[in-house]
Amino acid sequence: MAAMDPLPVDVSPFIPEGEGGPATPLDLPPAMGYCANQAAGGPIDPRRPETEARPSRAALDLSKRWPTGSKLHVGFLNGADAWGSRIRQAVRDIAPTWSDYADVAFDFDQPTAHITVNVLPLPQLGIGYGTYCSYLGSDCLGVVRQGGQPAMNLVFHPSLASDPAFLRAEFSRVILHEFGHALGFIHEHMRPDRPIVWDEAAANRVFGAPPNNWSPRTIREQIIDVYRGGPIEAGMFDPSSIMMYQFPAGLARYADGSPFVSPNNAALSPMDKVMANLAYPKAGVEQPAESALVAGDPPKAGAIAAAGQVARYRFRPARPGLFAIRAEGVTPLLLSVQRDRDSAAGRLYAAEGSNLSMTVRLTESRDYFVAVRHAKPLSGTGEFRISVRPAS
Repeated sequence: MAAMDPLPVDVSPFIPEGEGGPATPLDLPPAMGYCANQAAGGPIDPRRPETEARPSRAALDLSKRWPTGSKLHVGFLNGADAWGSRIRQAVRDIAPTWSDYADVAFDFDQPTAHITVNVLPLPQLGIGYGTYCSYLGSDCLGVVRQGGQPAMNLVFHPSLASDPAFLRAEFSRVILHEFGHALGFIHEHMRPDRPIVWDEAAANRVFGAPPNNWSPRTIREQIIDVYRGGPIEAGMFDPSSIMMYQFPAGLARYADGSPFVSPNNAALSPMDKVMANLAYPKAGVEQPAESALVAGDPPKAGAIAAAGQVARYRFRPARPGLFAIRAEGVTPLLLSVQRDRDSAAGRLYAAEGSNLSMTVRLTESRDYFVAVRHAKPLSGTGEFRISVRPAS
């Protein structure tokens, strides 16, 4: 059996007597929960010293990527009752969103698994309602091999069903977030290069209260501490990332003193999509040659002629300043610019749409690199025109 082959799973320890929670929603208001991953990227396991690893930069842990083109078997450990079945169907519907951008597929109908998912409270493992967490990337397979615990927990409280709109948003937010972890992405707010400073006392007041009721230690592990894992690929700090918690004003500030706020992200951001495609590009695709752009020149015709292609450009500003990078046409695109040709390196910007214009501040007279992807980069093709101009 190859190292990354899926493994058979014994589900019997994870099926409580009676299979599932209450048949009807409990008399509790719906409440948003937070992912319970730790600073090393997954739930801390004392039996696995690598979950307490060395400091590094953060966004995607390169050491935990699956092979590009993988078909990952997802095995549900339980949830045959009505509420569990509803969660399982939501996972089937939502998790494959990542596969529009990352060349990784999910298969939910095999007797073996790379990733095991628990959807029910398991008191013997300390897992209750509102437990959302996942091991990072290929660590999930190690958990399956070891046995005794799920690789991912998606334990939604039945009371969420009382508010269908909230439930839809919560399913999307949590499932995309946890499957982001399962692909190797870490919490955005735990990056060592994050440009924010936390008010730990304020964080303790907010997250020590319901619905989280976290201890100061847990708050440090979940929010204050930086990620401690393997080598990292990272774009610019992205408050709109699906891997970012929702934070109200008053918990952190930027270096200039302005308040840090992040929304309740329930969808992948343009940066998430570009990073997913950088991490898992479509295998076996012949890529077009890189072309040069000159700031101020007329728009240049471009095309994504085959699914999985990325049209790449470079340009060198004569002097630092603001520049508008524009991709014209009806084709929906993902447009990104970065300092290094082959690495996001903490300096990647991204935008999405048709007739895109992205204004960026470039601080050096050096080569910068522009990438144009179809908005569905693994399947879409189309034409566009691209230009770079100084922006006033």
